[in-house]
Amino acid sequence: MNMPVLTLDPEDIKMAMSDQNTEWVLDPATGKLCLDPEDAAFAFGHDDAELWTPTDPEQVLPIPHFASSDGYQLMQQFALEEASSAASERLQDALRMRKPFRRFKDTLIDFPDDERRWFEFEANEMKRFAEDFHEDEGYAVRWTKAPGEPTGLSR
Repeated sequence: MNMPVLTLDPEDIKMAMSDQNTEWVLDPATGKLCLDPEDAAFAFGHDDAELWTPTDPEQVLPIPHFASSDGYQLMQQFALEEASSAASERLQDALRMRKPFRRFKDTLIDFPDDERRWFEFEANEMKRFAEDFHEDEGYAVRWTKAPGEPTGLSR
């Protein structure tokens, strides 16, 4: 059986999955990332809310949330399995400190190759997370571009 295909922008999906304060949905008819109508009215005012609402609110697909705990586990996995030996120990130490997300990113600055690899790793893992979620919903995913290519939030 062929599944319908969703064409998604990886940067937009990453932003929506990481947003813990807003409910984002996907309009499968247009591939447009939209806000839940109530969130759109609150965020943009009633005049602009229609720009961010789906064609048919009854047919939207949820965007999965990528929780803080998921992000922390991803950083742990990277530090243990993907980082250079020089960066690995320092990244693991950063994750044991207060404000581990900030410390992790600050530590990566000292390791430019690892920092580049981290952003690729994170983008690919979030894409896989979204693909698995939407496959469970009965959709295949096609990406508009590779992770890290320039983008703007599509309306």
